[in-house]
Amino acid sequence: MWHFSKPSVWVTAWVVRVVMAAQLEDWENQIYIEPRFVSSSVSYLIKHQDDQGGFHESIHYRNTSLLYTMNFKGWSDGSTSEGEEEQPLVALTALIVMVLHEALPTLTGNVHADALQAKLRAVSLLERVVEQLWDPYEVAITTYALTLVDSPEKDVAYSILQSISRKTSGGGLYWSRDEVNSNERQSQNNQRNFLLPKESDHWDSYAIESTGYGLLTMLLREGVTPRAESTVRWLTSVREWDLAFSGTVDTVVALMALAEYSYRARLREVTRMNVRVEASSSPGLVHTVVITNQSIAAIHNIKVPRPWGHVSLEAKGSGQAVAQLEMTWGVDLPRYLRKAPRKYFDLRVTETFPFSRNKSIIATRVCVRWAAEDLSASSHAAFLEVDVATGYFLSQPESNKAVRKAHAQDMPMLIDVKATPNTMYWQFTHIPGDRSRCFTYDLRRQHPVANLTQVRAAHIFELFAPEHFETTMINASSLSALDICEVCGSYQCPYCPSYSGRSSTLLPHHTMLLLFPMLPSLLIPFPQQPGILTTMALKVKCAVVLFLVVMVTLVEAQSPSSRLSNDVVTIIEQWAPLIWLHPEEMFFPSTVDFHLEHVEVRDENETTIQEFQDRYTIVTGPDTRSYHLNTVPNLTCGDCLLEWFGGQNVSQESVPTYVFVKDYQDACGTVDVAYRSFYPYNYGKDVCVEVMLGGECDGIMQSFGNHVGDWEHYSIRIRNGSVTDCYVSVHSFGAWYTWNQTNNNFQFVDGEQSRINLINVTYPETVEVVNGFHAELFSANGSHGLWSAEGTHEYVHLPIHLQDQAQRGYQWRTWENLDIVLWDPDTEYLGEQHYLDYRGKWGNLEMGCGIIETVSGECILGNGPGLWQPGPGDFADDCPL
Repeated sequence: MWHFSKPSVWVTAWVVRVVMAAQLEDWENQIYIEPRFVSSSVSYLIKHQDDQGGFHESIHYRNTSLLYTMNFKGWSDGSTSEGEEEQPLVALTALIVMVLHEALPTLTGNVHADALQAKLRAVSLLERVVEQLWDPYEVAITTYALTLVDSPEKDVAYSILQSISRKTSGGGLYWSRDEVNSNERQSQNNQRNFLLPKESDHWDSYAIESTGYGLLTMLLREGVTPRAESTVRWLTSVREWDLAFSGTVDTVVALMALAEYSYRARLREVTRMNVRVEASSSPGLVHTVVITNQSIAAIHNIKVPRPWGHVSLEAKGSGQAVAQLEMTWGVDLPRYLRKAPRKYFDLRVTETFPFSRNKSIIATRVCVRWAAEDLSASSHAAFLEVDVATGYFLSQPESNKAVRKAHAQDMPMLIDVKATPNTMYWQFTHIPGDRSRCFTYDLRRQHPVANLTQVRAAHIFELFAPEHFETTMINASSLSALDICEVCGSYQCPYCPSYSGRSSTLLPHHTMLLLFPMLPSLLIPFPQQPGILTTMALKVKCAVVLFLVVMVTLVEAQSPSSRLSNDVVTIIEQWAPLIWLHPEEMFFPSTVDFHLEHVEVRDENETTIQEFQDRYTIVTGPDTRSYHLNTVPNLTCGDCLLEWFGGQNVSQESVPTYVFVKDYQDACGTVDVAYRSFYPYNYGKDVCVEVMLGGECDGIMQSFGNHVGDWEHYSIRIRNGSVTDCYVSVHSFGAWYTWNQTNNNFQFVDGEQSRINLINVTYPETVEVVNGFHAELFSANGSHGLWSAEGTHEYVHLPIHLQDQAQRGYQWRTWENLDIVLWDPDTEYLGEQHYLDYRGKWGNLEMGCGIIETVSGECILGNGPGLWQPGPGDFADDCPL
């Protein structure tokens, strides 16, 4: 099945069946099949027959997803429990009966004798169980096998097959567990009857394969009859592709049945048709297609320019042909995506850019889970297609490394990959349903491309049932916002002053507004008289103006961190904290990009203001104070959880810490630095809403204080190039510490009280530093409050004690990924910092208040936190100089 698959009975049977079709005399001059190939394959199949006569899969595929593939199509569950007798795979046995029947004339010697005995035992088994069958697929394939070998029980099987057939409103005959919708028709102006596209159904591939065996059986028994004609009409109406039906196996069976029908109906001899095709979008442009017995297998393609309206066809003559209309269009909103009949997969694709300034490397993370657990515990073989951004590339050797890495970690079912310039194709043996599993890979820029599309697609489906799929959009707005200078990123870029050093002839509009008022003030003081002095003065004036223009332009091109001195940047990196997340932590930090992908902007009336925003495009300004970021989908209860609340595991991927720097530019050289970390979700505390008896809750435990979005921070103060103090934030309160050079740690100075019930909080006495000057902090499990010591920390006293649990678990070395911003409240931040001017809440509005709020002062789900203004504010502006 895959490049490195173990031997499979099912795959071997199908290969032999296809190869046998190539042994016809008409094909001998085109392809030669070595007889030993068929003989050795049949010998392998015979070895997997049990004493009852049934066949079973090889040991490599017992209790695996391949058996679900069989089970989905009606095959008996081959898995066994201790003490149970293994049940025969009826459909697999019927398939191998067909193979043995067709292969026997070409076999010789002992293999022929063994194959004949195996066939007789298998047919005997099918005869014994045929009256117990109820599944349409099992009945159809078993009936065809018994009819093919001319079994005495073929009439009984055929009677059962006819009794479970289904009919469409148009008279089409088919077999399926449930109803399968075919093309609907729509009447317009009481004159025209239009054929509409067919939507996907849960049982498409299943029904097509079952109906294919049903048609083969009818043709073998009765030839071309009205019932066979109605089955052919149904089959031709459910084609999903130009040259295929739904999946691979059902397409092969359906084409075998239609080819048999065409041969028996002698269509080749009578076919001569003239088909007139006209599209309403191109009136007067008529295409005439001639189909004769010499071109019966030819495909005629007609392109419709400017498609809209309808296509009319008029056929004259004799014969049969299939006309299909294929239409493709692009979408940029998820609501316009093609939807599966139900939810089959949870698929999430996120892209971050942690390694490069101009996004030359895209770190892609794919997480997927099988969502239809009511059908089975996992999917069967699955196929994932992920669009590649234009200009980016991942080589095949690097792709193979990504597969090996995923196979060794959390995704052992990822088995193969095909890398192309436009799409990455990932193959899975199955997708489990127990939890979401992720793998990562990096795309690298191969050639510079700017103004990329804002959205791309990722599509996953079951290989043998493509109607079981999920499509999601990849938000690529951050790539789309890159201009050509940012993409090029080199001194060789023409007309890019930030790299080539050439000044632009046109200044930004805000730079021009700055310069014009300054020109008169520069010109007026100089004496207005002729001579050398005036000439010199004019030269000086021009030099001053040019100097201002160049300086303003360069500042515009620099990053925030580059406007800080090297010494300050070094201190920021050296003193960034080491944060320990609890070993049982379930809600990890994330990038703001990750959070924005899963929310939409709403106002206080829950009216959607903006969808599919990112850090570059989110609405900003004073009007956003009343807005909030609401989860998609919406939460239906205060303690409901969504999968993406889990964030991004710091032990598996690089998550940034957002550093906000405030330079007071005073005589003390004061610089404050706030290290802010973002979490998509804060899990509050569980409290007993009734009474406590003997230390246990005599009622129900209910969480409160949860909220979507969670900003936590730790701050340091720098004076004259040295760190003097720090502040450790714990939820809505915190403590100040001062640096002790002798002990090489921070010593406790003062602490705030909890705002709930205003009790004193016992803070740790010191903040220790490790690996140089990195403060060692401990994040509370679920709620993420920072403490400088591990253990249990009480911070609110109610009828029960509310406590934070802090312990060494996941190590987060924040200095490895810092996003530094020089904060100025009067600056309009653009580009990657545009989101900083969003002034609303970062999560849902409060929900589930009532008695919980009365008892605790908090709702089950509290309002999301705010970030405005994000600049440091934990220390007083108290320079004594």
